[in-house]
Amino acid sequence: MIKHCRECKGVLRVWEMKCPYCHHSAMSWLHIIAIAILVVPVMVYMLKHI
Repeated sequence: MIKHCRECKGVLRVWEMKCPYCHHSAMSWLHIIAIAILVVPVMVYMLKHI
């Protein structure tokens, strides 16, 4: 996650997904792709072993 908003330069906490000042997303496409790469194999594993 970023520490400053790209739009308004407001300071963000690590766990914030949106800027509290301008409501712009704090996640980039790289973060979303990285999360998807980690979550998809876990979901497939869980579905096979239920």
